[in-house]
Amino acid sequence: MKKFLPRTQFNPKGFIFRRKTVPEQSEGFTLIELLVVIAIIAILSVIGFTVFSNAQKSARDARRRGDVDAIANALEVNKVATATTYAALADAQFSGGTTPVESNNGSATYCAASSTTAGATPPAKPTTWATTSVCPTSYTTVAGGTTPIPAGTATAWTICALLEIGTNPTVYCKSSAQ
Repeated sequence: MKKFLPRTQFNPKGFIFRRKTVPEQSEGFTLIELLVVIAIIAILSVIGFTVFSNAQKSARDARRRGDVDAIANALEVNKVATATTYAALADAQFSGGTTPVESNNGSATYCAASSTTAGATPPAKPTTWATTSVCPTSYTTVAGGTTPIPAGTATAWTICALLEIGTNPTVYCKSSAQ
């Protein structure tokens, strides 16, 4: 049972009043708290940047692989069935209306090599690629509006692109099937 206080002029009914104490209020965050939060944000931003950077490189590499595959498929589809040579490609044979070319500020190119000897094997995949914007020796740059191989004379070909992810040089190539 509750105990009542004696009745006074300030407490005429004798109720117990508890005094509410006001806790000490802080005026903001401490320096340690702010430093911890800044450190956590910095760590998360570095992790996010590296993941995003690799995602962009992977996307560009996937596009390069797709473009090389598109050029190779167009060459194979246009091979003259009764001849041993490949026909020239037209820009209209590609969905973009032009032969696929690298558009990443010239950082990489698509390169083609061909053989004109009957029964020859496709040119070998390049083992050295000195710079990202210049094709290796014996390879020529694939440019929009031009065919990547000599029309009517090529009997075998190889189309390559330099990829960003992997050990240098990581080269993706497609060679003629016939």
